[in-house]
Amino acid sequence: MLLPAAKTLVEKEEHLSACVRKLDIRFPAVVDGMDNKVELDYSGWPTRQYLIGKDGKIVYKGGPGPAGLKPPELEQAIQDLLKR
Repeated sequence: MLLPAAKTLVEKEEHLSACVRKLDIRFPAVVDGMDNKVELDYSGWPTRQYLIGKDGKIVYKGGPGPAGLKPPELEQAIQDLLKR
């Protein structure tokens, strides 16, 4: 889901509600304040999946998350690596 950046806390809450419904989220979800303090304190951007070969070289590098996290692609890269 792509949503414009919220300009108010009410908009953030509306975005959360839309995401919970559309993505069928079944765990508690909360809204960060407008200062994004929790996101800034706990985010690990950019999230990526890497697979490193025995030679120390990158065999697979996923895109930045969360949209770039594609477990099936990583699984395929692992299978390909195991065939070598």
